[in-house]
Amino acid sequence: MNTIPDERLPNLMKKSFTNVALRHTGQTIRLANAIFVRDEYPVKQPYIDTLRTYYKSAVKTFDVRNSTAASNLVNRWVASNTENRITDLVDPSAFTELTRLVLVNAIYFQASWKHKFSAAGEKQFQLANGESVMVPFMHLRKMLY
Repeated sequence: MNTIPDERLPNLMKKSFTNVALRHTGQTIRLANAIFVRDEYPVKQPYIDTLRTYYKSAVKTFDVRNSTAASNLVNRWVASNTENRITDLVDPSAFTELTRLVLVNAIYFQASWKHKFSAAGEKQFQLANGESVMVPFMHLRKMLY
């Protein structure tokens, strides 16, 4: 198995963010990263610079004593990077005394499909808690790659 040497990874990541933006003109593709760090754990400036330069990452702090404000901070960032498609990613209960940092990646993609999906109606879908709900499904019989 081929691996990428650690010292090459930052520049490859930086280039990949640029290539995604350039290759897909006429479509909206947004890759976003953020690290939310508990305010009691200062992050050194060289690390922040690396995150911003090579990984296009936002770096923000949160107060774990106010879990509602912390979850709102993350959820606002996610909403702004997904054109408000995802607005409630994390619940305040996700922030406890054990929480040190939260890493978040968001991908927003808006374009026309080369092959249109047909509506397949509603089907039963089972949630993680075991509850079943009816949800809309799409269907396509084509090779996509």
